[in-house]
Amino acid sequence: GNLNHMLNFTKGNYIVILDSDFLPEEDFLRRIVSPFIQDKTISAVQARWVMKNFSQNLVSIVGGVIPMFSHQIALPFLDLIGGTSFIAGSAEAIRKKDLLELGGWREGSLTEDIEYSLRLTKSGKKIKYLSNLGCECESPFKLKDLCKQQMRWAYGVITAIKLHFIGIISNKKLQFKNVVNSLLLISGYAVTVLFFLLAVFGLMSIITHRPEVVNWGKFFSETSLNIALTSGFLLASILTLVLAKKTRHIPRMLVASFSVGIVVIYHITKGIFKAIFNREMQWFMLTKHGNLIK
Repeated sequence: GNLNHMLNFTKGNYIVILDSDFLPEEDFLRRIVSPFIQDKTISAVQARWVMKNFSQNLVSIVGGVIPMFSHQIALPFLDLIGGTSFIAGSAEAIRKKDLLELGGWREGSLTEDIEYSLRLTKSGKKIKYLSNLGCECESPFKLKDLCKQQMRWAYGVITAIKLHFIGIISNKKLQFKNVVNSLLLISGYAVTVLFFLLAVFGLMSIITHRPEVVNWGKFFSETSLNIALTSGFLLASILTLVLAKKTRHIPRMLVASFSVGIVVIYHITKGIFKAIFNREMQWFMLTKHGNLIK
């Protein structure tokens, strides 16, 4: 709502959006609008997030590695194949003319960035990712804040996919490389749900199974299968930290994944199912360290 209200007072051709915890460098504005000048077909530009407090605690590690995956692997991959990228809600710039043509921001959307990205994709518009332009920001460092954030993100993304996915894949004018962003969004949350269901049904199996001598062969084969099915997040997280040159944090990330991560996965799954069944979700304000200092 505030973003749409702001449109009535803007006179420029481009709008740069920054959340309050983002710390752009002095040349940020010049660098983020330069792609629009060079390529008139670009509708939006996204800069790379740099997690300032990544190593603060186990919560910030989990909260940091999730967006870092997007900015170290997913978005560079989309840029590499020449596909349509997506904006991330902050440290982004948009061409005002295209936004107005598409009806402005969708009010009520809890992830207006992803919703607008999918609208741009469906319309054949171009989104550019700038891997060489970083902007520092904060990860949630309290468990309740991280859970609320990830639940809202999941809800908003799934709601946006419900609105636009069919329109994207049925658009014959779009090349496959331009629908990969939608498939990445779906696959990420599908793996999360799979992990949650395996954990739930695994626990139920242990509780309800009749007492008997342990079949170690079956135990190790099924355990190995479950680990393989759910190892994608851990492998992706390790690769993310390698690319971000934070390999020394890999042991803490593994500990965080099997502690904080389990709780977060529950809330992500909760957000997904709320979106699927059209349940309401509220907007959550999060605690940020910079605001506490101020």
